[in-house]
Amino acid sequence: MRCKRRIASVLTVFVVFATNSTAQAQETNPRTYVALGDSFTAGPQIPDQVADPPGCGRSTRNYPSLVSAHLDYAEFVDVSCSGAGTKALTGPQTVAGGVNPPQLDAVTVDVDLVTLGIGGNDIGFSQLAIECVSLVPLGSPCQNRLITQGSDAISARIARTAPEISSVLQEIRRRAPAATVVVVGYPSILPEAYGGCWPLMPYAPSDVNYLRNKPGTERNAQAAGGRQRSRLRRP
Repeated sequence: MRCKRRIASVLTVFVVFATNSTAQAQETNPRTYVALGDSFTAGPQIPDQVADPPGCGRSTRNYPSLVSAHLDYAEFVDVSCSGAGTKALTGPQTVAGGVNPPQLDAVTVDVDLVTLGIGGNDIGFSQLAIECVSLVPLGSPCQNRLITQGSDAISARIARTAPEISSVLQEIRRRAPAATVVVVGYPSILPEAYGGCWPLMPYAPSDVNYLRNKPGTERNAQAAGGRQRSRLRRP
């Protein structure tokens, strides 16, 4: 039951985090808000779904929509799309029912606020969720598979993704020099308590610790943004 409550609260926590992160933007009375990101931004299976294109799984009740309504933006543009990686920000993304244009096309000089939630698909988040499933709560099969000869596959993917996110932030600044840019991290999916909650979430206890303790993409994204913080906040 504890794990069920945790899973159910993930999107709520995400909305609260995003709303708090945009407090400074509210003070400056921003006019135009653009939301960029993957499924954690788009909100697949959350009613109501927007069919433009349907494969993006974009909801009218995702966190950017709630933030936009709360802060009363004059214009709100949500181009997030499920399955998006950093390449989908600069190039088109083919999904079921059509093509989502390059997300950065929505970022123009008159934009006041941009939120960015990206990186999970670059490190293979969905594949990890499937591949790390364990039929028994024993050992650390996922960790054993991903760490070979002292090299950690997830750490390597994260290291490759961080500069991509940094480049995206630079491009956002180039396109919208006066905008406030907020990098939104991912919520914790696995439970904090040691041992997890197998079989409801079928991951071996040692793998739960391993996956939770990884330097997640949200930290790398924030680090990439932090190095540019002064430049991102100034026109």
